[in-house]
Amino acid sequence: MTLRVVSAGVAPVWRGSTGSERDDRVTEALAGEPVVTTGSERDGRVEVVLPWQPCPLDGRGYPGWVDASHLGAERTEAPELHVPEGTFPQGLDDVIELARSLLGTPYVWGGVSGQGIDCSGLVHLVHRALGTVVPRDARDQAAALPAVPVGEVRRGDLYFFARPGQPVHHVGLVVEPDVLLHASDRDGGVVEAPLTSSGRADHLTSAARVTAALR
Repeated sequence: MTLRVVSAGVAPVWRGSTGSERDDRVTEALAGEPVVTTGSERDGRVEVVLPWQPCPLDGRGYPGWVDASHLGAERTEAPELHVPEGTFPQGLDDVIELARSLLGTPYVWGGVSGQGIDCSGLVHLVHRALGTVVPRDARDQAAALPAVPVGEVRRGDLYFFARPGQPVHHVGLVVEPDVLLHASDRDGGVVEAPLTSSGRADHLTSAARVTAALR
């Protein structure tokens, strides 16, 4: 295994060594983000894990395949946690204001950048900008983060959504109780709206809080 750093602005991470359909993209790695290669390479893609994107599928980080052309040379030391310069306006240190700066960003399945982003990618990215690592996917965020009663949420907490008997499939940031900021496929991108008009209130199942202990 070797450590390399993403050299492209955004490097899609795929489920397998071939395929590029919407659901084949599992996440993205951003410029300057470290990846650990496993030694497998096929069809121009390299098998990797992403240490900055926790995932229960692999204790080392999110697993997938990245185009070899998107990776730089081998490194001996990993960079410190960061987001690429220009991702957010300078001087923001509030999770909601960071997310608001991405309002109107298109929804992209597996996206985690200002070019296109999904619901859990938005949560992951704004917290990474504040120096906090949270899991990449919504169901894993719900499982890993400290739960908060839905009736006791405050600014910056997370709302989780699931259909009856199903795992969590959506997450959004709490602007204030009953106001949601999220990357919404049905709305085409990052939006802020009252929970009651979001069309998701009936599927709200839980809430959580990102704590300083995760930094």
